[in-house]
Amino acid sequence: GGISHDCIQRFGCRVVGINISPEQNKMNRAEAEKLGIADLNDVRLVNFNGGLPAEWAGTFTHAVSCEALCHAANKEQVL
Repeated sequence: GGISHDCIQRFGCRVVGINISPEQNKMNRAEAEKLGIADLNDVRLVNFNGGLPAEWAGTFTHAVSCEALCHAANKEQVL
């Protein structure tokens, strides 16, 4: 959640973060609460190896990844 939190604090944007780990998502939400940015930090439990949810197509202006996509089984499908 670190990059998400930085983006929210710097740009005031709304962020949808995805992670396959419920524990890491819990930590992300807790830190966002502590920083006072929880209302802009939407954290979802998603395994992107199956592709992103179809309803998300065309809904985002930017995508940022920090080391996660290098582990994707099918990078083209995720992108």
